[in-house]
Amino acid sequence: MGNDSTAYLPASAAARQRLGLPLIGRIVLYAGRFAPTHPLDLLMDAAPMIMDRIKLVHFVLIGDGVTRHRLEAVARARSLDAAVIFAGDVPAEEVEGYVAACDLGFYASACFGSQAHTFDVGEMQPFMNVGRAMVAASDLPDARMFVQVNNIGCAAEITGRRTDDIGNLVLSMCSMLGDDRSRVRRGENARRLGRTLQSDTTVLSFLKASMRRAAAL
Repeated sequence: MGNDSTAYLPASAAARQRLGLPLIGRIVLYAGRFAPTHPLDLLMDAAPMIMDRIKLVHFVLIGDGVTRHRLEAVARARSLDAAVIFAGDVPAEEVEGYVAACDLGFYASACFGSQAHTFDVGEMQPFMNVGRAMVAASDLPDARMFVQVNNIGCAAEITGRRTDDIGNLVLSMCSMLGDDRSRVRRGENARRLGRTLQSDTTVLSFLKASMRRAAAL
């Protein structure tokens, strides 16, 4: 595995400087809602273990919602202030600027209860547009298989068993952050897929149908 941070994303330093983000180290970016169906508390639990294995890693969370203030309090209580950056609500047209500054995207989706939720590929679209690999942590087979089948990142299953879920996320994050070449290659796959989906929505319908059939086997 390669950890030479000069070997990838030559434009990210300028993007980071413009946004006031750390210039040194890797950045994991979440862009979405702060809601119970987006279990960012799992990331808070996994962050210290990820930081033990991958030095100089920051987690930037953009967006807003009902769980944001609680997560900010958790970060302060666990002395994660320097590593976890809450960038606030960002206009849609500015999200891709943050994506350009990151090394890895993070998709989180889970719901154990009566509230139904579905996979929305639109939440991954900014990462595909810019060409960034993703870690998808989800209880939705469609979300995980979309990332795995298309080789655009790594998937971590959320089962509701806390210890297992944290372990799955740590392994997925570290495997992506620790292998620069693989991450960049998967990011390029994501960029190509994003272009295809933008130009032909029937491809997305076909992919979703294929994943549902595979999950049923």
